[in-house]
Amino acid sequence: MSFKRLISTAAITSSFCLATAHAAEVVFYITEDGGAADAVSVSVNGQRRIVNPQGFVTFELPADSYTAELSQYGAWVGEADFTLENDDSSKDVFVEILGGEAIAETSSSDAAGGVIKGQLISNETGGPVSGARVSAAGTELGVITDDDGNFSLELPRGNYTLTVAHPSYQRAELNVNSMPGVPVDLNVEVGMSGNGVIEEVVAVGTYVADSATSQERDASAVLDSIGGEQMSRFGDSNAASALKRVAGVTIADGKYVVARGLNERHTSILLNGASLPSPDPSRRVVPLDLFPSSVIDGIDVQKTATPDVYADSTGSTVSLSTKKFPLEFEGKLSLSLGYNDSATFTEQEFMQEEGGDFFGFGADGDRALNQDAKEFSSESLLFNPELGKNLVAELPDNLNTEERNVLPDISAELSMGDTFYDNGNTAYGYQASVKFSNEWQVQERESDTNLLGEDGELNVDDSYDETRTTNDVNLGFGLSLGMLSGIHEVTSNTLLLRQTHSETSVKRGTGGDQDREGILYNMDWLERQLFMQQFTGEHYFDRFLKTTAQWQISFSEAELDNPDRRRYTYEIPAFDEGLDDYYLYWSEVKREYNTLSDSITDYSVSFDSSLFESSTNYLTADYGFSAFTREREADGTTLGYDANSGLAGDYINNFDIDQIVTETIAADELSLLNQTAGSADYNASWDMTALFGGIEYERLEVFRVNAGLRSESSDISVQTYESSAQDQSNPIYAEISDSNVYPSAGLTVFLGESVQLRGAWYQTINRPDFRELANAQYVDPDTGDNIRGYPLLESAEITNIDVRAEWYMSENESISLAYFTKNFDKPIEKTLLTGGSVFSYRNGDTGTINGVEIDFRSEFDLSSYLMFVSGNLSLIDSEVDIAFRSRAMQGQPDSLANVQIGLDDYDSQQKFTLVYNYHGELLYSATQANSNSPDIMEDPRGELSANYSTEIVPDLTFKVALKNITDEPVSLTQKGENYRSYRKGREVSAGISLVF
Repeated sequence: MSFKRLISTAAITSSFCLATAHAAEVVFYITEDGGAADAVSVSVNGQRRIVNPQGFVTFELPADSYTAELSQYGAWVGEADFTLENDDSSKDVFVEILGGEAIAETSSSDAAGGVIKGQLISNETGGPVSGARVSAAGTELGVITDDDGNFSLELPRGNYTLTVAHPSYQRAELNVNSMPGVPVDLNVEVGMSGNGVIEEVVAVGTYVADSATSQERDASAVLDSIGGEQMSRFGDSNAASALKRVAGVTIADGKYVVARGLNERHTSILLNGASLPSPDPSRRVVPLDLFPSSVIDGIDVQKTATPDVYADSTGSTVSLSTKKFPLEFEGKLSLSLGYNDSATFTEQEFMQEEGGDFFGFGADGDRALNQDAKEFSSESLLFNPELGKNLVAELPDNLNTEERNVLPDISAELSMGDTFYDNGNTAYGYQASVKFSNEWQVQERESDTNLLGEDGELNVDDSYDETRTTNDVNLGFGLSLGMLSGIHEVTSNTLLLRQTHSETSVKRGTGGDQDREGILYNMDWLERQLFMQQFTGEHYFDRFLKTTAQWQISFSEAELDNPDRRRYTYEIPAFDEGLDDYYLYWSEVKREYNTLSDSITDYSVSFDSSLFESSTNYLTADYGFSAFTREREADGTTLGYDANSGLAGDYINNFDIDQIVTETIAADELSLLNQTAGSADYNASWDMTALFGGIEYERLEVFRVNAGLRSESSDISVQTYESSAQDQSNPIYAEISDSNVYPSAGLTVFLGESVQLRGAWYQTINRPDFRELANAQYVDPDTGDNIRGYPLLESAEITNIDVRAEWYMSENESISLAYFTKNFDKPIEKTLLTGGSVFSYRNGDTGTINGVEIDFRSEFDLSSYLMFVSGNLSLIDSEVDIAFRSRAMQGQPDSLANVQIGLDDYDSQQKFTLVYNYHGELLYSATQANSNSPDIMEDPRGELSANYSTEIVPDLTFKVALKNITDEPVSLTQKGENYRSYRKGREVSAGISLVF
């Protein structure tokens, strides 16, 4: 029995909806064989109601004398007489069924009450949850669960909403009836999964439920939930790595959600209900590896649309919830070291190190852009020919690489929280965390560009062997301050997340316009930062249609500082062919500086109200408003070198570029050029307002139907410039405005207690990203691809249908089979422009995606061991019509699979976990019609990982994680021939966690 259906079955919760003015209350409590009686109906004054699973049924009647008739399984079992003396009186009728006959005892209600007691149990660990606050709304009565998770609360006679709150677990609201002499014993499992509140629970007697299963089962949409403890179990360092286990989801570049084969452009990311800016200049969606697991309480992945989520969510809506304060002090310290077999303890060529690099602070100092160099233009040289020579001498001597010994990866994390004030009715507390990590990776890449000849044969155009060394530094801080007062909760969330990515790439091979053999050096430093200040509130108003109100207001800013992106090339000139003498080419020496600021003000309020409740029906409404204003400003500068000759002819096979530059400056033969393209700068804005409303009706144990509308008004504008160098006299504007209503509807049919069928139909939209509209060429920092925006892009419109069958064998075991189809009008696709080196975006005509998903989880109790197996499989087929051809949609794998196997040893507290993730073939990028560059395909790939943990002593845990055990290659091909291939390397990490 699900939470919500259990609620609605309880007649005691319907008194608010069914009450008439000045009515008296009579409550029946019916038992048989020492427990709540089953299948009993009570008829009074023409009203017939079914006793709920806990044995209760409630009537509100005018003053009079009555005879209640009781039936069980359709057969009469007895009757009970009672009198309501006045409209303010109340009666308790205790009925026990013995041998098929009802024996009733009637008593007048008095002020005496009962005792509500129980135990709170963690769904993930099976252990007790201590430090949870259990309070009765509207009173000052509340208790804290003890070390064994037990609580006991004396309440006067009446109907109460109990609030169970713990910052690390899902909050629960439980409707209970306190009666003298009636035992109320609650044993409720709570889980870390999800971020929603259990809507209502009537818990009289004993009830145990799996919160993750319940939340997914009772959700109006197709939902997958991941809790904080699950992330710890599987060794997830951030939100992105946790999502790899969700059915139909894969993670692109270790950062971005690809849901049901739709890349990150089709996914909305929310943090506590607020949209987020992105520090990535090439994407609108925030990278999920920014969010360390230490600040995340739970993740919900909603794959079907409902009125309360953005219409941009064709693939999914990923909702992150942050941790809240605990009700007693708790702290945790974690340390780990990691080894990568492709990088650790190797010597690699890398950019020159500066003082703050280890902690990710390196944008200042020698890497910072000289302001005079930024502001000067090539035209200014006409008036001051010496200016370029003066400025080039001011640039730092840091073009050379240096040999770097790659050290082991390191990670450290500290979190703590406490309640610093609690008077029994109101509590104030905090939760704080900080995490630091420094990780290395080395990729040996083989890169080829393949072109079709006139004879149709594939010929290699450019071919390079590349060593790409990367260093990623993450530094995150989170602080949550909260106030909890009965049915009201207010929280302040502050986040500061930093991610610094630095890399050095050395390519050796043949390519370029002249097909010359060369050595290409590229060095990049990117500091990304996300700051967010958010205030949220949740309030429950029992007297106003049992309404739950939630609101949030958020101010967030993402920044990118990408200073001194250096690249230069040594080549063998045509006149020296066969001698293998390398020369520095001045035209290929570039220094680029880029900054980006992306800010959002987001606010929303939503309400969930109960319009009607009875023993067999309920009707609720969900409605609200949201809006955000987003501003982005990007600035770029490119500097080049100009010498008296095209190459440094006096320096044969001299790879000390700093020496060459210094000596050429000293000879007064080198000048600085400003080669900034007008399109390097752009400004963008996005204003969005939305209203939504929906209703949900359920006929208990029969069906549930929901329908709603979402109205969105969106205005996106981008201003950039012609790409010709330094020309910003002709701005180019791209604008997309729309104001539409997006309907959605869903139906769930219950086939008994354990099987349900659900279907959904909804309409969504996919709007272009800022950078996709800006007529500027840029380099994707994750892939190294050169990409140019296209100002004439249009939004795509999508119609979606989902059908799913679900079988819940037990609270912790289930299997589901889903089918979905998505029909696109004008899908946005990444294409390879003619020439094979620059990507762009274009609208197709139409597109379709069809897919099947299978998801399962099962547990096996093996004496002193608990084993679980879970997994999912997705088979997806897609087709898009674009530029007079039909092909698969870009970024769409044909299959996805995830399998998890776990074994827990009860006696030794050891945990073993095995995880396998797989994606099938996908179209990485498509070429334009009549292009001589074939489509680029990404080959299938799997990744196997394992985790082990054991408790050394109480509160001290040792963990080992193995990642990418099989180290299968990442392979991109054109017509079966290599385009780019490399291996990520195997990783092993070991660490300890101390709870204090």
